[in-house]
Amino acid sequence: MSDLRFYAPGFEIRVKGERLAERGFIVNQVTVEQATEAAARATFSVFRAGTEQSLSAWLKQGLSFFKLGVPVEIRAGYGGERRLIFKGCLTSFSYTFAVDAIGEIQVEAQDFLFLLMKSRALAQKQGGFNQVYDHEVVRRVLSHYPAFEEVYIEETPIRYPKVQQKDEESDYQFLRRLAERNNYLLYARVDQEREKAVFCFKKPQDKPTPKQGQHELYFGRELRSFTPNFSLTQVITRVVVRGWDPKQKKEIEGQAELSAKDQERFEKTGFPSPITLELHLPVRTREEAQKQAEAICQKYRRLLEAEAEALGLPEIQAGDLVEIKGLPQCQGPADLDLCRGYLAVQATHQIGEGGYRLRLKLKEVVSYP
Repeated sequence: MSDLRFYAPGFEIRVKGERLAERGFIVNQVTVEQATEAAARATFSVFRAGTEQSLSAWLKQGLSFFKLGVPVEIRAGYGGERRLIFKGCLTSFSYTFAVDAIGEIQVEAQDFLFLLMKSRALAQKQGGFNQVYDHEVVRRVLSHYPAFEEVYIEETPIRYPKVQQKDEESDYQFLRRLAERNNYLLYARVDQEREKAVFCFKKPQDKPTPKQGQHELYFGRELRSFTPNFSLTQVITRVVVRGWDPKQKKEIEGQAELSAKDQERFEKTGFPSPITLELHLPVRTREEAQKQAEAICQKYRRLLEAEAEALGLPEIQAGDLVEIKGLPQCQGPADLDLCRGYLAVQATHQIGEGGYRLRLKLKEVVSYP
């Protein structure tokens, strides 16, 4: 990869399918924040060009164009190449009246998870779902959201006697609860080749796949800074989940522990004792309790998180695997090698007059041969 690739960064914003530049709107910077635990968010400001048009007339023109709920697409790249990095809808805008103002409208858009946060598509399903897998419930809910042009839903292991949405839960909160009890991710991304909005309900990726590869960042080349953080706050060595079996009328229990390899890593930190988490959850069978304990144990097994800043790479999205290479030779606690694979849980693209920068929040990928 040649550094020549990173010359002439640029972006393109379309609202209702129209390029803002062709409408005469000036935008000098755009920020797109992607995450695996929230809706993606895009922000930019639109300025008035010159003073030929009065502020009042310019605002009237702008406000008739930037309407709540209209589709927004953002592309970024270098030279003449642009890749889709955001697809969603306009969720808010604001402007200020000031005597010396040149005219500015601040715009915010969110991806289509925003729709799930504001709705209960199956509110009439008061009795919940009987004898069903979580992934089947997710598919039922998503069938009411055609804004997602593709849906990627991985199967879940347990068939529950009943799955019910709580009265106070939005569809997003409901599906996120189902994701958490399976140690799945729930997020949206874009298929850059086909330029489609994709809903994802899946296990955290720990190895490259044909659909989602692994991006390499070399320190001193694309990677400009790297800040590791070692912490025991994301480590639990043993989980006990207890519940009540209404048929047998007795307490049930499921337990899970870190694997031998994970235990070995933990012991190398020098922490004096294991960390056990005991929970009482609304599980009705021992299988449910066991699977929930295993999912929680899998979630809390990471010693290493990191923040990184790189040259702008539109192909990297939240949920992708990133391999860090070329760091000075050093190891952290438990002999952790910093040059390894990470899951990008946040990816912030910022493109403007200062160039194109990508900020990442990363979690180590824990996998063994």
